[in-house]
Amino acid sequence: MFGQKNYYKTSDNKILSEEQFKSIFDAMAKNTREGFIVIPTIYHRVLRNDSIINYVRFEGERKTGDKVSKFEPVFRQDSLFLLLDKKLPEFSLRDLDGKLFNSSQLLGKPTLINLWNLHCGPCIAEFPFLDQLKEKYGDKMNFISITDDNNDSERLSKFFMKKSFHFYHLQDAEAYVKKIKRGAVPRNIFIDRNGIVRDIQGGLPFEKDEKTGEIAIKSSKAFEPIIERLIRM
Repeated sequence: MFGQKNYYKTSDNKILSEEQFKSIFDAMAKNTREGFIVIPTIYHRVLRNDSIINYVRFEGERKTGDKVSKFEPVFRQDSLFLLLDKKLPEFSLRDLDGKLFNSSQLLGKPTLINLWNLHCGPCIAEFPFLDQLKEKYGDKMNFISITDDNNDSERLSKFFMKKSFHFYHLQDAEAYVKKIKRGAVPRNIFIDRNGIVRDIQGGLPFEKDEKTGEIAIKSSKAFEPIIERLIRM
């Protein structure tokens, strides 16, 4: 890596210089609540010619002893991101009606796969906004949801009677999510028409309402540039 320049890629796909990344860190460290420190974390790296692209996020940690927030990025590989630019591992899963669905059926169109489960509040909060994407892009994309909730079609069907989410739902995926090393949910995987993983995101970005102080998803727009790029490919 000698002589290669470091860049930092944020969850909203912005590419920052080290100076820009440090500036954001300094602001976050200054405003972190008492008793906590901020750790700049690199969770994936990609080498591109003379550049190193570091995928980054900020992690909070309870302060112990005399530890303070320092701009010393820590590398902690997120194993799911090892799938980037590789063929998505094949799966064969059942939908809510018990019908078997194979990943090969996704070929020919780009695909958004939403990984979630019933116990994940942020996952459920995304549903209306993911539905907006499906409504906007229609049959230009496949929209699939995969949950590791096991052998529970009746419970899932009842859940969807109360919560609207119009992706094609696949279930009982505990073994598959372990295979791909999914990690925490929500996760959103974007695949091109040939089945290659082109982007991976966590949940849609949350925003703070300055009047009420509430944290909420405001829009699905963060995912739109990714989808539009896939459609053009």
